[in-house]
Parts: sequence; structure tokens; C-alpha cells
Amino acid sequence: MSSFAKIKCFLASFLIFYTSYLYFYKCQTLTPLQEVGEKILHPLHSHHSQLCEVLHNGINYVEPYATKTHKFLDDNVHSHPLFIEYKIHEKIEFAKSQFIKYVYPRIYELYQLTDQVEAKAYDHFTGLYHQVIEFGQSKLKND
Repeated sequence: MSSFAKIKCFLASFLIFYTSYLYFYKCQTLTPLQEVGEKILHPLHSHHSQLCEVLHNGINYVEPYATKTHKFLDDNVHSHPLFIEYKIHEKIEFAKSQFIKYVYPRIYELYQLTDQVEAKAYDHFTGLYHQVIEFGQSKLKND
């Protein structure tokens, strides 16, 4: 039972990481001018375009709910006297600046590495797929 929980946690973590990779790294690089070059050079371009489209549709679906949530937070939390007294907003902004300064460059490097690994894995599994197809066709010809 615990191994199933570990697998489930790993898959959920991978899904969250890959979604953030697409949203923050890959979808931003798919501009119309780059799409022409990417379509020729990058084997996964069509997959990335489709996934980015699905991701943006999901974001558009969630956006009204996020707007309502932000309005609720502005009305009830951010205007609360304790929130103002303890300067929580300034602390949040400081944490964001530290994240951008120290953590985001490492995450960006990880996204670049993911892009390279993804392309190499695609090439490897495409080669294996073609070998299996050739093996199957040769067996059919021999029989």
C-alpha cells in the first residue's frame, strides 16, 4: 500500500513540475515566429503546442474563480488590521524578491535540462519504436 502512495505522490509531483515547465518555460517560447523554426527543428513542437493550448484553456476556465478569490482576500484579509499592523504584504513581497533572486535561476536551469532530456528521450524512444516496427515487419516477411 505504501508503494502505491509513493507512486501516486511521484506522479502527482511530476505532473505539477511538467505543468509548471510548460507554463513558465515552454509555452512562453512558442511565439509565432519561433514556431516556424521549432516546427522544423524540435520534434516535440506539435505536442507542446497542443499541451500549451490545453493549459491555457484550463487557465481561462479557472481565471474567474481566481478573480473572485482575490477580491475576497482583498476585502477580508488584506484589509484586516493585523495584516496591516504586521506588514504582511511587505513580507510577501520580500519573499517574492528572494525567490526571484535565488530560487528561480535554479528552476530555470532545471527547465532547460528538462527540455534537453525530453528531446533525448523522444529520440531514444522513437528509435526503439522504429526498431520494434522493423523487427515485427521482418518476422512477418519470414513467416
